[in-house]
Amino acid sequence: MERTAEEEHRKKLKTRDNSNHRRRSLKKISARSRNKSAILPKTNTRGRRYPPTTQRTGGYKMLGHEKLEVYGVALEFFALTSGTLEAIPRGHSKLKDQLDRASTSIMLNIAEGAGKRLPADKANFYTIARGSAFESAAVYDALQVRRLISDHDHEQGKWLLKRVVSMLNSMILNRVAQQ
Repeated sequence: MERTAEEEHRKKLKTRDNSNHRRRSLKKISARSRNKSAILPKTNTRGRRYPPTTQRTGGYKMLGHEKLEVYGVALEFFALTSGTLEAIPRGHSKLKDQLDRASTSIMLNIAEGAGKRLPADKANFYTIARGSAFESAAVYDALQVRRLISDHDHEQGKWLLKRVVSMLNSMILNRVAQQ
């Protein structure tokens, strides 16, 4: 016995209505059991909770690398470096180019590592990002020796890089331990 398209559509609607009713009644039961009238977090069609969104994301779902604190610090370092690069006078293009590539590499490798599934792959990209952080620190030292950046910018850049390296070290060790 074949069903018509209309019968199929009605069956889907009925199933959807029942699942919504079940979900609503579960929310009521769980709220009552805690003696609170709190509303549970929104769920998608499979009953999984949506991840929280922040003002930084503008309301969209965050990508894996955006959830990492180390990425935020690397982004902050990149912003500082962009301002520093503009302040460096002409004639120092090699150092400027090296710092630009190294600071960009930190962020890109953290993002790419966050997108990998295997712990070994993640550790590899985090190790490359760590190396780029050391390279950026060396360029900052060279710029300070040549008196091309202020002491304040040098200290702030090195402080951010120390935070990045510290976080990457623990992430690398965690990934290696998972193997």
